[in-house]
Amino acid sequence: MFLEKLLKDALGTENINIKIRDMSNAERILAALKNDGMDSIQIVTDFDQTLTKTQIGGTNDSTFGVLGLNSLLSQNFKSKFIETFLKYHKIEVDPIMSTDEKIPLMLEWYQRILQLMQEEGITKSLLYEMTETTNPEFREQVKETFEMLKESEVPVLIMSAGISSILETVLRKETLFSSNVQLISNELVFNEEGGLEDILPPIIHPFSKNERALGLNQPYFLEISKRRNGILLGDCIGDSHMADGMPNPGEILKIGFLDTEVKMSSYS
Repeated sequence: MFLEKLLKDALGTENINIKIRDMSNAERILAALKNDGMDSIQIVTDFDQTLTKTQIGGTNDSTFGVLGLNSLLSQNFKSKFIETFLKYHKIEVDPIMSTDEKIPLMLEWYQRILQLMQEEGITKSLLYEMTETTNPEFREQVKETFEMLKESEVPVLIMSAGISSILETVLRKETLFSSNVQLISNELVFNEEGGLEDILPPIIHPFSKNERALGLNQPYFLEISKRRNGILLGDCIGDSHMADGMPNPGEILKIGFLDTEVKMSSYS
């Protein structure tokens, strides 16, 4: 049922919002996924602006939006946080810079976020309080699709460069954190008093979200090693590599959500 729906939606060329670079290759991949069956598939997806909507016609909470927009934090912190985001996000989406040039700047970005959070005095309990008021709007059919994947026992790996405690709380609130769902994201380290000390290494940033970098010896990857085919969903160029390192890969269908105005040649 899931694959039939995917075939219908993905190949619906009358939908002007769907762009397929190579129709014959897309048809070949989809046919292989259907032929091999659900037992051969795993899902690898980003979270912010992939499972959730982007900021169109208003705002939509994201993992880091919890920090940049929350009323529990000082205006000074929010101003510095947004300034930092604008500086480094511009680098993240730069179509000219190479990934090798971007990576040290992405690490610098996360260290700056950590510094700002420590200066603001964000504690474990305060972070939880902020997370409870977070209500991101999911894209249409996300909840129904997750239910279908749960019923079919298809593993779903959510890779996010955000904060794991925030993501897990949101997923549980929406009853999306089922037994077939695995979350890999940044974990914050707190001391016994609840003070923020560090980000647990390795830092997961937009260009380190892939199965090779995160280590295939993790129990999750060992359990799904026989699932050779995958469906990958993301919203930026770095997300297209999230399945890199899959053992014995078969066919990977990559679906991207274009949320900002860019030259399409950047994604070809």
